[in-house]
Order: sequence, then structure tokens, then C-alpha cells
Amino acid sequence: MPASAEPDRTGRAGSDAGIAASDGGSGDADPADAQDAGGDPGSDAGTDGGGGASDVGPGDAGQTEPLRRRWSQNHGDLTFVHRADDGALDVTFRFDGATLDGDMVHGDVAVDGVVVHSTAGLTRPEQDNGFFAGLCVDPGQQVAWLPQRNSDAFELGVPFVGLLAGVDAGVFVDDVLTLELVGVRSPSGSGAYSLWRDGFPPTFFFASCDGIDAADAVQLPIGHDHFNMGFTEPGVWEVDYRISGELVEGGSSTGSTTVRFLLE
Repeated sequence: MPASAEPDRTGRAGSDAGIAASDGGSGDADPADAQDAGGDPGSDAGTDGGGGASDVGPGDAGQTEPLRRRWSQNHGDLTFVHRADDGALDVTFRFDGATLDGDMVHGDVAVDGVVVHSTAGLTRPEQDNGFFAGLCVDPGQQVAWLPQRNSDAFELGVPFVGLLAGVDAGVFVDDVLTLELVGVRSPSGSGAYSLWRDGFPPTFFFASCDGIDAADAVQLPIGHDHFNMGFTEPGVWEVDYRISGELVEGGSSTGSTTVRFLLE
């Protein structure tokens, strides 16, 4: 890609922001740490770290929601697993040394127990021949960003988020699952979410600014892959996904999940 068409990769805030969000230390309160009423500190199961949970994001008054830990750095996958008992597809986070509230975590953690926290930004090139229109911002404007490349994630101190089709070979037709974008809720109600792969030109799979329909889908072969994610405004987001696959023995298997993101 010509240098003039390369997006500008930057850290939007301190790269260690939010790592110890629940350590009870003094200082200014984090406006993102709105407490969901009735949260149970004991609900943070499934990790091997001993840190507390950061309850990040808005909740309905009187509604109990599991406390969420901030995933601030290092690698993990949004993982799709086929259940042999009833054929459904389960969704979980699978970590191999990710930093959650300052602790190094390995293993599976429920999706509703995590908020993905990024302080990185990406600026759309001024002259890109329309290649980055899927970012849903004008040239020269910035999006909050989760990088595809491990080198970018490491340099900027943000999560390296993968998508893992953790299913056995021979169960699904062509050994492929399909991930669809179903819904997006942004802080303002009008923000846009994108998912794309680097290249010349880049390939956009999701871009919610032109509406969400059947075209907002990406195929995931067995194994794991990485993509870029972009968000047009800071704050707390929720993104709804549907995962599905056609079974070799006939019929299909489906699952769904909602992932919460905190962009600064």
C-alpha cells in the first residue's frame, strides 16, 4: 500500500489505562465504571487470577449483571465451541496469558464476565481511493481500534483479539463456521462498528454505518484468525453476533453472544 494510503496507528490514551481498574486506589473516579445495581463480587468465576472485577458499563436500575473484568492487554480469542449433547454452538473467551484487571489469565471465561478495553486509535488516510470507507468516518478522522497484528497490539498496549472456530474437523460442511453481525449499541446510539482484514485493498466484512444485513458476515475456518475492529466513538459499546454452521450429518448449529467493549 502506498505510504499516503496507510492509516495512522496511535495510542489514544495511556497504554496501561484500566489495567488495575478495580484495585480500590485513590484518584479520580472512572466514568466508565458505572455500578450495575446488585452486582455480586463472587460471580467472577472461571479465571485463575485473584484480582477484583471492574463493573464496566450501563445497566438497568435494579437489574443484576455479572461483574466484568477489563481485558486490557495480551492475547485471547472469542471462541466458538460445538456442544455434542444438543448440537448448539457455545461462545466463550479463551485466554492464554491475557491481562484482566492486572492479573494474567489462562483458560475460558464467560463472555458476560469481560469487557474488552482499548486505548488505541486509527486515523483514516486523507487519500485512500475509498479503500477505508468501511471505517465509517471521513478521511482524516480517527476510530477507536483493536488491531489485527500482534505487533500493533503489543506496541500500543491493547488486547490482541482473535476469533477461534474451536470445533472438530468433519462436523461442519467445509469445516467452516459463519459469524454474522446482528446488532450494535454505541454510546450515542449512532456510532458505527467495523471489522476488516489488512491488505491492498483492505477487506471489510462488517460496516454497520450502511445498515446491518446478511452481507455483514465472515467465514471462519477451523482454527483461529485475527481481524481489525473499529469504533467511531469512545465509550462503552455492545456488539451482538450470531455464529452458525451447516452440519455434515444434516441441519445446522447456531449460537449467539453479546460482547462489551470500552474504548478510550
